[in-house]
Amino acid sequence: MCFIPPKVRAMIVLGVAANGFIKTRTMACIIAVKDATPSDIHVACNDSCYVPLNRQKLAQYAVDSGATHLFFVDTDMIFPSGTLMQLLKTGKYIVGASYNMRLQGTQLTTTNIINAAGEVETLKEVPTELTQVNSIGTGLLLINTHVFKHIPKPWFTLIFDETGKLTHGEDIWFCQKARETGYEIWSAPIPGVGHIGDYVY
Repeated sequence: MCFIPPKVRAMIVLGVAANGFIKTRTMACIIAVKDATPSDIHVACNDSCYVPLNRQKLAQYAVDSGATHLFFVDTDMIFPSGTLMQLLKTGKYIVGASYNMRLQGTQLTTTNIINAAGEVETLKEVPTELTQVNSIGTGLLLINTHVFKHIPKPWFTLIFDETGKLTHGEDIWFCQKARETGYEIWSAPIPGVGHIGDYVY
């Protein structure tokens, strides 16, 4: 399935799903991206302890404001100033950067399908070229707002199994719904992306 958006000048909402804080290094990266990107960028923040709700409200704001894209930036990310331009130039509806979770060792937030049965595994290494994936973290993710007009709500929610155990976050949910609707998920090779914790993961 292919969706063709109208040809309009990009107005991008840079959405920060916050829960009371943002890293100073992340804020510096946001400022650098705004300076390095010729498109019209509006920074929006939704602040609560419910991250899926924050993302839902930011997505709705991007749609209602007539933006062509929503660029999610989490409060604990570092990334080069050219990141947004690199993602825009791919022309993909859903494209982000792969980065490590804040866990001991290295584990990426990106998964891929490994067999015909649809089983998935976490990618072992950050892709070195534009790569179609099964799911990707929303911490640094560009979404064409055309997507939200076709995926049924909720766009972001948590996934629990039959016992009530949390199995996946809102990023997996979104990617799953997007793929079911006919959209592809892509990972772009962007060196220098990090996830800030006790150190940069």
